Amino acid sequence: SSEHVSDEFAEISFGQNPEFQSIGSLSLRQTIYSPQASTNIRIEKNLLKIEEFRLSSRELDLVLEASFAYLDALLAKSEVNIQAGNLQLTKTNYKVAKRNFEAGLTGKSDVLRLSSRLAQDKQQMITVINRLEQALIQLNQFVNNPLSRKIDIEDLGAARGFFHELGYDHFNHLLDNDDSRERFIQFLVEVAKENSPELKSLAFADKVIDSQMELFGVKRMLPTIG
Repeated sequence: SSEHVSDEFAEISFGQNPEFQSIGSLSLRQTIYSPQASTNIRIEKNLLKIEEFRLSSRELDLVLEASFAYLDALLAKSEVNIQAGNLQLTKTNYKVAKRNFEAGLTGKSDVLRLSSRLAQDKQQMITVINRLEQALIQLNQFVNNPLSRKIDIEDLGAARGFFHELGYDHFNHLLDNDDSRERFIQFLVEVAKENSPELKSLAFADKVIDSQMELFGVKRMLPTIG
């Protein structure tokens, strides 16, 4: 607050009443301990951890879905290669049968049969090509490429040297043996449990519930110290 008196009155009061006078006050309060605030902070930290594990779980789901998309594309390309070989073989057999028929060595039945087979192989070739294109489009979506971008995948045969460097043959032997395969499966299960973001999220959810029970239980009666 402030106060102003006339200069005459201030002069005759001999300093007891100054012409201008201001009075103010300032107070500071600091909370030293609050059980409610402490518990709420712990709850928020645990909720943040839960959200992080949910994000990690979603990332792993996307990796798994992308892996399936890659395997689908790889299988589709293998089908295209197999069908292309079948189509070429049918074409060759058809040409041979046609020459033999023209030379009078065989009847027309072989030509008609192979002609029908050739039409079927061409139709099957169109089917597997469409399947490959659909698989590549899906794979494009997972890697966030424009749908107009053309991509391709290498055959496993081209990566055989890479798999050899990784000891892939030893891995195959591991799975072929019943005893080692069971131990390996058990190991994978234990590692999956230990690193599962879903299980870790549930553990922190339990902590949140416990903290909320404390907040509305005994700690509700504790005073705030400040």
